[in-house]
Amino acid sequence: MVEPAGKGLKALVFGASGATGREVVSELLASPAWEQVTVVVRRKIDRWENLPEDQAKKLNITYCEDFGQLSDLSKWQMPGFDSVFCCLGTQSTKYGKKAFYQVDHDYTMHTAMIAQASKIPHYSIISSTGANHKSFAYYPKIKGQTENEIIALKLPITSIHRPGLLLHRDNDSRFMEKVAAWIPFFPKIESRDVGRVARIEAEMRHNSTLSEGLNSKLKLKNKGSEGAAVYFYENSDMLNLLRAKL
Repeated sequence: MVEPAGKGLKALVFGASGATGREVVSELLASPAWEQVTVVVRRKIDRWENLPEDQAKKLNITYCEDFGQLSDLSKWQMPGFDSVFCCLGTQSTKYGKKAFYQVDHDYTMHTAMIAQASKIPHYSIISSTGANHKSFAYYPKIKGQTENEIIALKLPITSIHRPGLLLHRDNDSRFMEKVAAWIPFFPKIESRDVGRVARIEAEMRHNSTLSEGLNSKLKLKNKGSEGAAVYFYENSDMLNLLRAKL
């Protein structure tokens, strides 16, 4: 575990303007554990206007019109950060398979490679329930493939969150999620709770004692290898983390 001595944590967030990304950013800005939150976005969102002074001082905005440029690692060396949060994602049904693959695989892999090249100790990604590279369905198949390729990079700590249907999206509610919200057996979670889980989990991973307590409480097992830990959080694990007294 990497435990910053006598300083706050620094976060680098990709996909910060999306449904889960904006919740992650809000959580990080409100938490005293983080002293700097840098977001890489195409545009600034209204939520970041008129922030409390202490939060506004934390927020750094880096604009990137074309996320394909993230592949040029010589221009995207980002040392000094403690955690990368990747919240990139789009809809294959709305934008087509090509655009979906570009965002959910290519751009996402760029962020993981930035973490690797910049020697950032913790990488946290918002994936999806059902992600499986062997799936016959395109969406979970690409999500699972991307997870596997990130794991293959052998980053020091990789946290893979697999939320179910997102409830109460702030920016892009989806029809099927509104329908499924009323179906009892569908795994689901509030968008803001995804942000809470990602923030809490990251803080605990930077403290060896808290990290061990988290593994014990949620019965999490390292799915990676020595020096390259991988932790999966299914929707039920995410909800349990919120309820746990850690």
